[in-house]
Amino acid sequence: MINIYIQKSVLILADKSELEVLSKSYDAYEVLPFQNKEMIARLITKCENKNCVICVLSDDLEKLKDATFSCFKVHIAAGGLVVHPSKKILMMFRRGFWDLPKGHQEEGETIEETALREVMEETGVKRLKLGKSIHINNDQKNITYHTYRDKKGNHILKESHWFEMFTDADAELVPQTEEDIEQLEWVNLDDLDSYKDKAYRSIIDVLDSYNNVAQTS
Repeated sequence: MINIYIQKSVLILADKSELEVLSKSYDAYEVLPFQNKEMIARLITKCENKNCVICVLSDDLEKLKDATFSCFKVHIAAGGLVVHPSKKILMMFRRGFWDLPKGHQEEGETIEETALREVMEETGVKRLKLGKSIHINNDQKNITYHTYRDKKGNHILKESHWFEMFTDADAELVPQTEEDIEQLEWVNLDDLDSYKDKAYRSIIDVLDSYNNVAQTS
């Protein structure tokens, strides 16, 4: 199952075996069999203009994924969930939402190098140790997907890779104000729900995936 967040909607790519999972996650949704790229393009437009949940089914998830991704310009990004020795995690407030540090991959970088560089730049934390990938689900691995329009009106699909990171107890926090980061805050896992009320759904997926593992370890 692959979740693509489009404005206030979600476009889900899945196979029939995952319908039960879908029913546990959403009260109302539309299920359609995959036909072709043109069908996907119409559904993307619908998701942009309405608040809806649409699931497209295919026996060949890779074919469905390729058709969907071909409707966008794909931008690769990476970021991190920074863990304090106290087990608190680092959240940042930007443009009215609680978020996690991330940014676009530069030419010649590995995805891990991108994640570390972007977190350092956006938070000011200099001493970072890379941990494990944050597993979202078996199809997405450690990746979240959301879309937006750039200044030219191009439809962008942002593919963000997520990693656990660790830092020192005395790590200095310096928000990157030129990226509109207003606030950085260490947050207890037990207090995350109040932050998720003002967070993007892709970020909630990362927080929930990490928290589920943390609670069982």
